[in-house]
Amino acid sequence: MSRPVKIKTVCLLAFLMSVLSLFFLGSICFGVGSSPSESVDSATTFIDIGTSLSKLGRYEEAIKYYDDTLSIPALFGKDQASILHDKGMCLSNLRRHIEAIAVYDLALLIPERVGADLALTLYGKGMCLGHLQRYSEALEFCNQALAVPGYQGEFRALTLYNKGVCLEHLGHDAEAIAAYDLALLIPECVGTDLAHTFYGKGVCLG
Repeated sequence: MSRPVKIKTVCLLAFLMSVLSLFFLGSICFGVGSSPSESVDSATTFIDIGTSLSKLGRYEEAIKYYDDTLSIPALFGKDQASILHDKGMCLSNLRRHIEAIAVYDLALLIPERVGADLALTLYGKGMCLGHLQRYSEALEFCNQALAVPGYQGEFRALTLYNKGVCLEHLGHDAEAIAAYDLALLIPECVGTDLAHTFYGKGVCLG
C-alpha cells in the first residue's frame, strides 16, 4: 500500500475569505515588513497576519511571522503553544515533515497545551510521522490524540482515518476496518473525508 496519511488543515477558505484576508493583510498594520515590537499587542497583530497568510496557502511567509512572534519575550504559555502548532502545520503543508515534528514537540512541552488543542498537536505529529512511513510511531500519536477528553468532530474522524491507514500499512486490516468504522459514525465525516474512509475500508475488505 502506498496510500498516504491524509492531510487536513484547520480551515478551508472560500473565495470570499481569501478576499477578506487580502484586505486584512493590507490594512491591519503599517510597515508590515518591519520587526514586531516586544508587546502582547504586537504579538497579536503578527499572529493574525501569519494566520491570514497560512489560510491563503502562503506558508513560507506565515512561518516568518510566526517566528517573529515567537521571539517576543512577553509571549508564553497557551499562546506560544498555539503559534508553534500553527507553524508546525505550515511546515507540514510544505512537506517539511521532520521540521514540523520538531516544532510540534516544542508545543507539546508546554503545559498549557491541553484538551482539544493538545489532541490537534498530537494528531499533527502523527500525520507527519505517517508521511515519513513511520507507521508504528504515527499510530501511537493517533491513539494519544484519540484518548484526549473532548476531542470530537471532524478532526477526531480524521485521526481515526489516519489510524486506519497506519494499521493498514502495518498489516492489521481487521483493526484498520474497526478504526474506519468509528470514523464513519462521526457526523462531521463528510465529503472527500467520507469518501477516503469508505475507500480505506474497501481496500481492507478486498
